[in-house]
Amino acid sequence: MNVVFSPLISEKLKILMIKGHRITDTSSSGAAKFLSKKIDEEYKSLNLPEY
Repeated sequence: MNVVFSPLISEKLKILMIKGHRITDTSSSGAAKFLSKKIDEEYKSLNLPEY
C-alpha cells in the first residue's frame, strides 16, 4: 500500500520517529515500516477474533 503525506505531516512524523522512538531511518521506507508496525500493534491490542 502506498500512502503519500503532505510535507507538514511528513515532518511531524519524522520528529515523532526520532524523538519519541529513536528511529533514525526517516526515509519513506523507514516511515512505512514504522507505521506498519504501529498499525499491527494497535490491531493486536484490539483482541479481535481470528478468522
